[in-house]
Amino acid sequence: SKVKELFVFQRTPNWFFPKLDPVYPDIVKHLFRRIPLLMTIQRVTLFLMVEGWAWVWLTKGRLSQWFQILIEGNMRAQLDNQNSLTSKLIPKYNLGCKRVLLSDDFLPVF
Repeated sequence: SKVKELFVFQRTPNWFFPKLDPVYPDIVKHLFRRIPLLMTIQRVTLFLMVEGWAWVWLTKGRLSQWFQILIEGNMRAQLDNQNSLTSKLIPKYNLGCKRVLLSDDFLPVF
């Protein structure tokens, strides 16, 4: 059951950063219930990681370029390196020039 045709209208493509949405084992869920502070620490840690990455790509240095290469590689992998898609869905502008979206499931739709 494949889609016959799909039309996507976009002004410019966006950068997509992998969404940090882990699946927790039952033991971790149990620990979160017993010690709620652990969940708070975990959420703050994820928040600080994303903020740190944003600082890296907004600095526009070598580390930002390396980070862009990693994110572009991840996006290409999600698009199965199909040139017809990557040329349209991978931005031509540098990472950090526009809002970076958090998603693991948008690009594989194509």
